[in-house]
Amino acid sequence: MQQTGLVSSAMLMPNFLSALAHPAANSARRLIIIQLSGGNDGLNTVIPYQNDLYYQNRPKLAISKQNLLPVHTEFGLHSSLVDFAKFYEQGELAIINGVGYPNPNRSHFRSMDIWHTASDSNQHLQTGWVGRLLDHHCYNHEAMAVESSEALSLAMKGETCSGFALGPDGNLDQLTKNPLLNPLAGEQTFQNASNEFLYKTLTSTLQTADYIKEQITKKRLTDKFPFHDLGKQLKSIAHLIAAGLESRVYYASVSGFDTHINQDNAQTRLLRQVNDSVSALVASLKKHNEWDSSLIFVFSEFGRRIAQNGSNGTDHGHGNVNFVLGGNLKQAGQVNQLPDLLNTPTGDIKMQVDFRSIYATLLENWLGYDSDLVLGKRFDTMGFV
Repeated sequence: MQQTGLVSSAMLMPNFLSALAHPAANSARRLIIIQLSGGNDGLNTVIPYQNDLYYQNRPKLAISKQNLLPVHTEFGLHSSLVDFAKFYEQGELAIINGVGYPNPNRSHFRSMDIWHTASDSNQHLQTGWVGRLLDHHCYNHEAMAVESSEALSLAMKGETCSGFALGPDGNLDQLTKNPLLNPLAGEQTFQNASNEFLYKTLTSTLQTADYIKEQITKKRLTDKFPFHDLGKQLKSIAHLIAAGLESRVYYASVSGFDTHINQDNAQTRLLRQVNDSVSALVASLKKHNEWDSSLIFVFSEFGRRIAQNGSNGTDHGHGNVNFVLGGNLKQAGQVNQLPDLLNTPTGDIKMQVDFRSIYATLLENWLGYDSDLVLGKRFDTMGFV
């Protein structure tokens, strides 16, 4: 296996994914998670253009009223988010401000670990929140998760079950046609429990890879997507959904949001990628009558500080903006108040919403699972779904 280069998260896929070969009678709701890695600047994404403090703190970096998309009397969206503005007007976008967690950490790696595991800031967990969902429900033929990436995020790793990392190009030939792996799979007896688990996992992996390949081969996706990495990831997800896979959770990510220097150009480019890719995904879901059963959740590990720095950028901050998109939102538009830019002793946006309340809402109100079991304790749910 070392010679094949396949010692990867795909090898950790448990037997539950073979349930894909026996899909549920009714199409279940699904959650599509998009991670903006690096700490997207929420204050220049959802812009409080009526607040003078915003312009005072960002004399060069603030976005003028003439260069934003005014979707509300108090705030507008970044000019790159043209289609997000349309979703807002159509009641298909919810904006949640001031999302974070108590005693926040400014490290990318630690903060992302906290988001992935849904832990307290002083708690270190080895399993992700989606992975624990799979641990508890992966044998009910519904709780399945696929990440459009070559590597599996911590969020998708459980103790006994994990998601399946499928590259954005959806190429499964390295598994299904590998001359070294295929002879190893099958019915064999082992004295060593670890070896037995490994080979059973390999067999299950190859069977599921064959099934996924067969399904996506049957369904040719002609929908147009951007050619950059996020566009390819979301196209892969759209293809799996259109092919009829019963996965409950899909995961994609885009990096580059750590904008300490010359933020404007970088964020403009990245948010345009997010806008165009998500817009293509929504169009595909609508075309295939999957929009009402889909929910898209967009997050970043933390926001940026309120004041600009000396390099026309922003430094690591705390509270941030999250987006939820769907055709079945109960509460669209502005879910809570804009950030308070006056009472900020640390120069950060204060937390209004613990991100685990969003997770609890997604788990309970959307996917229909017990959030306490997955998150380890009770968090209040919200009303957007």
